[in-house]
Amino acid sequence: MPQTLHCPLCGSDKVEPGTLQSGGEVHFRPDRAKFLKTESANIEMTGLLCTQCGNVTLLGDTSQIPQTAENSLFA
Repeated sequence: MPQTLHCPLCGSDKVEPGTLQSGGEVHFRPDRAKFLKTESANIEMTGLLCTQCGNVTLLGDTSQIPQTAENSLFA
């Protein structure tokens, strides 16, 4: 069963998923990311707009964050 998403600001379940755009896709680059030649430290972002209060919540794709120490994006 799909999980109902709620606005973290007002608690409304009237949220609309979407993407942020700025001449292309918006990515999150962690401040502590080390420079990597073969893989990007950019994390793809999606968003949820609450149609009740206007809050925009950003969600990062956690599958793009390496889980092992030797592949970590962080120094």
